[in-house]
Order: sequence, then structure tokens, then C-alpha cells
Amino acid sequence: LLFAPGLRLLASWFPPERGATAMSLFMVGGYTGNILLSLVGPALAAALGWRTAFMLFAALGVAAAIAYFTLGRARPGAGRARPFSISDVLRLFEHRILWICGAIQFVRFSAVTGFSFWLPSLLVADRGFSLQIAGLIAAMSAVLSVPANAAGGYLSDRIGNPPLIIGASLAGLAGSSILLVQVESVPALLLVVAAGSIFLQLYFGPLFFVPLEVLGQRAAGTATGFSNLFANLGGLITAYALGAVKDMTGSFTWGFIGIGGLCMIGAALSILLARIRDRALEQKAGA
Repeated sequence: LLFAPGLRLLASWFPPERGATAMSLFMVGGYTGNILLSLVGPALAAALGWRTAFMLFAALGVAAAIAYFTLGRARPGAGRARPFSISDVLRLFEHRILWICGAIQFVRFSAVTGFSFWLPSLLVADRGFSLQIAGLIAAMSAVLSVPANAAGGYLSDRIGNPPLIIGASLAGLAGSSILLVQVESVPALLLVVAAGSIFLQLYFGPLFFVPLEVLGQRAAGTATGFSNLFANLGGLITAYALGAVKDMTGSFTWGFIGIGGLCMIGAALSILLARIRDRALEQKAGA
């Protein structure tokens, strides 16, 4: 419920030519929380118990929600758009760009689930690391993801070609996912995790920005919610599938190879996305 309104609120403070940068900044706070959790969580669980640790982090979430309710306001002078009707929403579904972005979002959050949700389990179960070491590696992953988010949005706005950032990131992420379960040495493993963490978030802002670029700011909430629906479906299916593959095969190897294959499909879809976007922007400019 928070995701789409949060992105729309943040985007209202940026001009259209900085839209991808605005979208990418939304995740900086989320990954800062991941860093804190990865570094502090294991120590808190050992000292106070996992129940108390969960309650402390939940209290932080409640405090953040109160701050958002109190301080979250659109940019002054941004104006108030006419509310979306059901017919407006149904007309949005006719745009192919929304469905292409939804498919890529499915791939995106499948990869996020693999790296963020199952990576610590892979490090402990398949590689024999302790929980504390796995937490440090997860924290390193989150630290690299924060600047990658902002850098991807900036690059997209700078070159004016979001699909290029999306496709290149997904291709790099495909290689990282496959290498993650193939490399043997610890330095090589850390290098692959680092590369995957960068590619994982480099294209977040551009991917969420493309539908807004074509459909307009007024459709921001609906388009973002639609994209995030597909993302959540990808995360749900992948979270279950990786666990099932681990139980059947005894390792995460085939699960992460499957994520690599999904990312290659996403990279191919980015080529189609570029063509549809260019055609839509030409029609928009002509109109």
C-alpha cells in the first residue's frame, strides 16, 4: 500500500527529466535498513533473543510510519490531478508498455528475492559460513546496492535511454546469478556477490520511470501499483521455488541458474521495451 503512493510523492519533487533519479532514491532508505538489520540483527538476536529483536525493528517501522504521515507532502505548487476513474484504469491496460514493464518487474523481484532472501541461506547451507559472516556479506551487498540505485537513475536521466540501463543490468545480473553457484574461492564469491548487488538495483529507477514517461505523471500511482503487482508475484513464486529446489536437489545451484535464465529473458524484453517506448514517445510528441 505504501509503495506506489511513496514513489508518486517523491516524483512530485523532481522535474520530468530527473524522473528516473527520483524513482531510484526511494529505495535508498530501504537498503539502509537492510544494512542496519544485517549488521545489528544477529548481535541483537544473540543478546536479547529473536523475539525482542523483531519487536525493536517493528517499533522503528511504526515510528517511520508516523513520521511519513506527519511530514509526507507533495511539492507545493504541484497541483492536484483529476482523480482516476475505473474507465481511465481500464484504458491504461491497453498500453503494451505497461505489460512489458510488468513482465520485467516479475523478473526483477525474482532476482531480488534470490539475492536478498535466499543469499544468507546459500552462504550458510551450501558454503558453510557462520550466521555472523553471512550477515556481514549481506550487509556488504546492501551497502553496494544503495549507490547503485542512485547511479542507475542518474545514468538513465543523463543518457535519456532507460531501456539500455535495464537491459545491461539484467544481462549482468544473469551472469552474476549463474556464477554465484559456480565459483569456488571465497574472493571470487565475494566479487560475484558485489557485482550482482550492483546490477540488482542499477535499473530500479529507470524501470519504474518508463511507464510514467509514456503514460504521464497522472498515471503514476496506478502504473506503479500495476508494476509492483507483477514484482510481488515474481518474489512470491521465486521464494517458494528456490526453497523447493533446495529441498529436492540438496543445493541452491539449479535455483540460481533458473534466476539467471529469467534475467536473460528480461534482457530480451528490454529490447522490445525500447522499441515500444520510442514509438510511444514519437506519437506523444506528434500529438
